[in-house]
Parts: sequence; C-alpha cells; structure tokens
Amino acid sequence: MSRRSVIAGAALWAGLLLGSPAAAHAECPYFAVPPATQAAASAEELIVGTVVENVDGQANDFKLRVDLVLRGHARPGEVRRINLLYPGWPPLTGPDGNVSLDAQGKPFMPCAPIPAWKGNVIVLALDALAPDGKTRYNAASWISGEVPKYPGLPKTTLAEIERLAGAPDTATVAPPDGTSPAQDPTGFRLLLLAAGLGTGAVVGWRGGARPGVRRQRQ
Repeated sequence: MSRRSVIAGAALWAGLLLGSPAAAHAECPYFAVPPATQAAASAEELIVGTVVENVDGQANDFKLRVDLVLRGHARPGEVRRINLLYPGWPPLTGPDGNVSLDAQGKPFMPCAPIPAWKGNVIVLALDALAPDGKTRYNAASWISGEVPKYPGLPKTTLAEIERLAGAPDTATVAPPDGTSPAQDPTGFRLLLLAAGLGTGAVVGWRGGARPGVRRQRQ
C-alpha cells in the first residue's frame, strides 16, 4: 500500500470517527483513553484519586486529590492539577487493522486530553511503556463516576488495579485525619467511605505544547 493511499484511508477513517459523541465533543478526530489496567504493570507512577474540582468547568483541566499511591513519589493527600494530560497512545488504526499515518508519515495519536469530572474516582497510570517497547504514554480507568458527554470510558475496581500493580504491600494511603501516610494495601476501601480528608498542597501538572506524555510542574 502506498503512503498516499494510507493517508487517504486515515483521513476517511478519521472522518468516520467524527460521528462519535466523545470525539465530536472533544473537537478531535481521534479520541481515545487507554485503560490504566493495561498500563499498570509498566507505569512509572500509578495513583488512585478523587476529582475535587473542574477548573473553569472544563473536563480536561481538573484537580485530583491523591488517595492511594501504588507506585511513584506522589504523596497521599496532596492535590494535583491535571491540565491537558494527553494519552500519547494508541495510534489510530483503520478498518484493515493497519496504523494510519499523517502527511509526515507519523502515526495518528489521540489528539484530545484525558477528561475527568468532579466526584470521579480514577486511576492514573503515568509514563507507561507502550507495546512498541519505546513509547511512553498515559492511561486512566474509572473506579466510580461518569464524565458528561464522554461515554464508554474504561472501568476498573480497586481490587483489580491493586492486583495488576503487583505490589500492594507498598501502597500508601492518606488517612482521613490528615496524619502521615500509612502503608495499608486495603485501607483505601475505608477511605471511600470516610470524609474530611485534608486537601494538602496543590501541585500542578500539564502536558507540553504538543500532545504528548511529559508533564511539567507549573
């Protein structure tokens, strides 16, 4: 298949994707959120948190209270601002299963950020290693809650993500009284029922100017 035919096919396939509600709402020809369940094993950072605010009412700019740290250096109880977090994977494939290329011969990647909504309890798997063995990407799965106008987002359970993380004994949680994090692989289930968790410091993260996976501290 020639490059021109691949590009033409990709354009047609992207046009078809515009018909999906999520893609149309995101104003992006290719919207995809890879599941954290597939990224858990290789993610450099794996956290569970509760969305406490949508900045200016935007789904792609939100504040996440870190409730459980399964991997990485996040501190339970801190609040991170997640602004324009792009997945960076998977590439768009056409009906024939081949990866669609753009005019520069590069794969079409998701061009909309990962959304979330106030009250959602989500898992973020950050800087995971893609199946190609070289690309780093971000992924998310929802333990509870929905995002308006974004149907079909990946779901998981706390038990599943702990199992996939492979190291539940190292998990840290934020106790409801705001004291120092304690090692407790199952305590987060109780935290879901507890109120009054301290908001902690607000830490800002966002994607680069070009859709990608690296995040810069604001």
